[in-house]
Amino acid sequence: MAELAYLSLYYSYLDAIKPLGDAERGRLFTALLEYGKTGATPELCGNERFLFPMMQGQMDRDKEMYEKKCRKNSENKKRSLANVTVDNERKRSSTNEAKEKKKEKEKEKKNEKKKKNIPSPLPSPAGEGMEDVFRDRNFSPAMETAISEWLQYKSERREKYQPTGLSSLLSQIEHRLEKLDEDTALFVITESMARNYKGIIWDLAEKKPKETQRYVPPDYTKDMTEEELYLNGLL
Repeated sequence: MAELAYLSLYYSYLDAIKPLGDAERGRLFTALLEYGKTGATPELCGNERFLFPMMQGQMDRDKEMYEKKCRKNSENKKRSLANVTVDNERKRSSTNEAKEKKKEKEKEKKNEKKKKNIPSPLPSPAGEGMEDVFRDRNFSPAMETAISEWLQYKSERREKYQPTGLSSLLSQIEHRLEKLDEDTALFVITESMARNYKGIIWDLAEKKPKETQRYVPPDYTKDMTEEELYLNGLL
């Protein structure tokens, strides 16, 4: 703690020192300065010795008040530093908390993005849950199954149809069925999936293998065995 580095002289001292001579005044103030600096009480022999105790007591009170003020200032400084430290900790904690929340939000966004990219399972080809898809459409059960498999295939490729696109697809298939027989249309859809095509390639209809029709012999040969038919060149 800093020491008091000055001597306070009060106007009230003026009346007290008037009766003293210059030498007595000099010795009095010299004694006060020495006491304030060293704390030692000097020996005085003149009239100044009657005034010194009064001024000494005031000096002690001034020193006590100064030390009390210093202690208070020191405590206030410590308290202020402590508050700053607490505030910094709170800010640091708040910043860390904000960063954690930001990380959590980013993580949630990534998870949501992943969920959106995961193909949603389509209803089973058996027709369960596909009522809305095939509503007002005149597809056979076999064609509905093929279309369901195609939609599942597209979903697995992460190319899921939106409502407008799905409606357009179904209308396209209906239009094709007006020109192609159903077996050929089923072949095209299945072959497009087998070749990992992005869309249904209807030109594949030309590549559909032609079915071999077995020769049906005339009625007069109905009693012949298969071997006899073969030997007669009828098979």
